[in-house]
This record gives sequence, structure tokens and C-alpha cells, in this order.
Amino acid sequence: RIGPVDVRAYLKPARYVGGDLYDIIVLDNRFFSVFIGDVSGKGVSAALIMAQAISLLRVLSRTSKDPSEVLYALNNQLKPLLNGRFVTGQYIVVDQQEGLWRGSCAGHPGCLMVNKTREALQEVLQASGPPLGLVENIKYITVTHKFEAGDRLFMYTDGWTEARSKAGKEFGLDNLKSAVLAGRTMNIDDTLADLQKRHDVFEGAGKQYDDLTAVVLEYTV
Repeated sequence: RIGPVDVRAYLKPARYVGGDLYDIIVLDNRFFSVFIGDVSGKGVSAALIMAQAISLLRVLSRTSKDPSEVLYALNNQLKPLLNGRFVTGQYIVVDQQEGLWRGSCAGHPGCLMVNKTREALQEVLQASGPPLGLVENIKYITVTHKFEAGDRLFMYTDGWTEARSKAGKEFGLDNLKSAVLAGRTMNIDDTLADLQKRHDVFEGAGKQYDDLTAVVLEYTV
């Protein structure tokens, strides 16, 4: 828990190592940030890029509390390193004092937002530019959302929606939305456990198709 926000993270690589990444950075007594990302490809090479991206992010996160500025700088740092590879990513900065978050997105799936008291789901933080590492000097957009008590923000990688059944069918965004909405009244740990169970049942006994990562934030004031 960081101030008024409960935070949980889940990561399960498809292989021994993977290319999904997340980081939670306490910037000071008022602000903390969350990054979630997905490196193109899988395995050791993706994991090495993941490590580079996290190291750079931890430095760059100290230079600005505007998420779009951090993504701009991270993109330019990654471009000469990736040789055609790329990283999709979302970066948010939570202002505990004002009870809000600001976020920016680089080619990554949008977040899902629900509230414990309402049977409604909203897609937020859509991509405002391409993935990181492809083109230099991309200007991303920062969006701002005010927290309400009971709000839950679900950040995820596409391993959830692209999970495959034995018949080759994808789990899909609609199933993910249904799972997040159904879990809104559970505590965060039970929600993540329920989502993992739904994924495992869908994919069956075969190999996990892609890395799975999720970060969930719940505003409890």
C-alpha cells in the first residue's frame, strides 16, 4: 500500500524468462509512478531489453512528473539500443495529495477502470503514439483522471487477451473486461487469482502462449 492506494502486481513469463516488465517507483512523499510494458519477442533477448528499459526508466522518472515527458526521453534512449525491436508501455504518476493520476501510453493496450459500487467499466489511457524505440522525438500525450473512492485501475499486457485455447481461439478483450468487472467487489488478491484461474481454464493444459503481467491500483479513501 502506498498512501491511499492499494497496489498489486502479477507477472508470469511464458518461458523461463520473458519480455514483460513493470516497475513501481516511489518518487517522494507525494508522488509515485507505475510503468507496465511489453518487449517485442520472447525469451532471453526480450528479457535483456526489459532490464535495460527498467534501468533507464528509474533514472528518467526522477527528471519529470509529467508521464509524457518521461516516455519521450525513454523512447529516445531506447531507439539506438533496440535495432528494430520495440517496447509498448504505459506510465502513470499518482498524486496522493490531490487524489489523481496522470498517464501516458506508447502503443500499449488501454487500462480498464472499474468502481466497487457501480456495474460499469471504462477503457482509459489509450495509446497516443507508437511503441518505444521505433522513431525518435515522438511526443506523447498526458491524460489526467481524478480518483473516486473505490476506483480500481487495471493495467495489463496483451498476454491476457491473446491467450489461446486448444482450438486456437483468443481469450479476447471482452472476456478480460468481464473478468475485471466481475472481480470489482473482490479484494485485489482474489481478483488476480480469479483472473489467473480463468486464463488457465481457457488455455487448458498446453503451454502458456505469452507473458502475463498486470498491475492493479485501488483508491480506498
